[in-house]
Amino acid sequence: MKRFKVFFCVLLVSIFCCYIVFSQTKQIELLRFKYYTQSTQNSELKTLLELCSMHSSISSDTLYKYIIDGLSKSKRYSKEWIEFKNYYNYYLFKQGKPNEALRNSDSLLIYTGTNKGLKDLREEISISKVHGFNRSNRFKEALNLSLQVLTNGEMNGDSIRVLKAYILVGWTSMEMGNFRNAITWLLKGAAYANKSHLLSNSSSLFNNLASCYNQLGQFDSAIYFINKGLLYSEESQNLSNYASGLNIRADINIHLQNFKSARIDLENALVIRQKIGDIHYVISDMAQLSFLYAATNETEKGILVALEGIKLAESYGKVSKLIFLYEALAQNYKNSNQFEEYSSSLASIIKLKDSMYKSNSEGAMAELLATYELDKKENIILLQENKLIKNFYFYLGSIGLLVFLSVFIWVLYRNYSHIRYKKIEKILLEERLFSQKAILLAEENERKRIAADLHDNLGAHAAAITANVASLKEFISANSNFYLSQLDENANAIVSQLSDSIWVLKNEQLPLTKVADRFKAWVQRILQNFPKVKYFYEEDISNDFVFSPYQALNIFLILKECINNALKHSECTEIRIIIVSHNEVQLSVEDNGKGIHADVVWGNGMINMRNRANENNFQLKWKGVKPSGTSITISCTTN
Repeated sequence: MKRFKVFFCVLLVSIFCCYIVFSQTKQIELLRFKYYTQSTQNSELKTLLELCSMHSSISSDTLYKYIIDGLSKSKRYSKEWIEFKNYYNYYLFKQGKPNEALRNSDSLLIYTGTNKGLKDLREEISISKVHGFNRSNRFKEALNLSLQVLTNGEMNGDSIRVLKAYILVGWTSMEMGNFRNAITWLLKGAAYANKSHLLSNSSSLFNNLASCYNQLGQFDSAIYFINKGLLYSEESQNLSNYASGLNIRADINIHLQNFKSARIDLENALVIRQKIGDIHYVISDMAQLSFLYAATNETEKGILVALEGIKLAESYGKVSKLIFLYEALAQNYKNSNQFEEYSSSLASIIKLKDSMYKSNSEGAMAELLATYELDKKENIILLQENKLIKNFYFYLGSIGLLVFLSVFIWVLYRNYSHIRYKKIEKILLEERLFSQKAILLAEENERKRIAADLHDNLGAHAAAITANVASLKEFISANSNFYLSQLDENANAIVSQLSDSIWVLKNEQLPLTKVADRFKAWVQRILQNFPKVKYFYEEDISNDFVFSPYQALNIFLILKECINNALKHSECTEIRIIIVSHNEVQLSVEDNGKGIHADVVWGNGMINMRNRANENNFQLKWKGVKPSGTSITISCTTN
């Protein structure tokens, strides 16, 4: 299963690389189509600049064509013209001509001068100049300029250039072989990218982190970061970074002796390199391939590739890449037991490192880093001093404004005080009248509510007592004990209704199920007094809606009044109670009595039911039931 997963991942990478060979990236293809369909020169220039910005994913010949087209269409020394000239540096890098690119950068910096409108462009030229310094082994100058870009980015709040500067400092330290220092700066960059939501622009950062951890033998960390680097390279469609990531992952797999996966990654990376071209990285790929041959004991191939790469690196003056190639060559000589050649390769490595460190000593690098930290602290102090000065003037202006407002308010107060007093007296008088009306209205409402509650709570039981008395008179001799006990029970039930009201009011909220259960208990108790009346109960509650105490009490009393009216007036023999709650609550009471007529006189009970429903925004409906009877429905929405 594990082998299948590895094979599947490799297959996906291969498919992606094949897509690259034939179509490069979707974004580039869209920009090409957009360029050839533009109708104005300004839009053509804008599209050409976008295409040139993707120089990492474009072949050197194609990039050169776009640059020449852009220079021919733009005005000499204009902003666009300088941008195209700066992209020419990246073409020169692909051709292995970093010194020529550095001379071009110096000319561009002169063109931009001190023009504030070209400040961002000067920073981009400086970034390309760092690339030139690193590719020509001038690491001290590369580090110095990278720290300058970082300082400017921090002062201007330019998060993208701050991130680029972190990557450049880490890259320079890597080129010198100072992997621990590189990790420190790259981790700062990773934290900054995460904080600034710039992770999608960080593929080279994670690739470099993976390479550093790989060189230090920390393979778990290397695998973690190379996977992130490949992910963000694919998201940003940066083919150069994607190829670098494949090479780094291949080197990790070589150390872990996963030679099959390493070979596939190297072959796919080579396909991409051949498509986009960059002599600096082509030499790196050759060294990496030589290491693979050494690990798989194909030493003859490894020696040939390393010697070819050394010849190429010497012709382009790639000292740092020469060290890498000689290390691969030495490994091949060692594995093939050619110890004399192995010793000679090691001597060459030592000589190259001495040469490189002579011009780029660690002491000089440490001095530059210390200078950057000192400048950063001085800038922070300067910013704090400026902030204190601004705060002083702000407070001074605030005090002056406060004095002016105080005088102005005092004048207004003195001129209009008598009007203010009259307004206050008028408001107080209106408030007193309103309070009196509110008290009277509240008292009236409370009086009506108590009268309605007494009627609804006690009416049903009073009707039951009346029925018991009538029955007692008719059957006094035979059933006197039974009816006397019923009279006693109903008298007690009158008192229990007060308990029902208290139960409702004691709860802050009451769900429908509790109200329904209480009502069922009451119905069962009250219908014991009407043995000739049968009742049926149906319940379908999927949404247990919660009522306030006042709503629950009014529902309880309306339902009671429905039962009371059915027992007193309808002459029914059956009562059906239906409670349904889904998106809407519906509570129905149906009887099979004589029904309600259009000319019926509304009594206190029916008026109270209607008023209770209106007060709580319930809908209350009466309708006839065929062949006879009445249905009363209370409904309310639950949302």
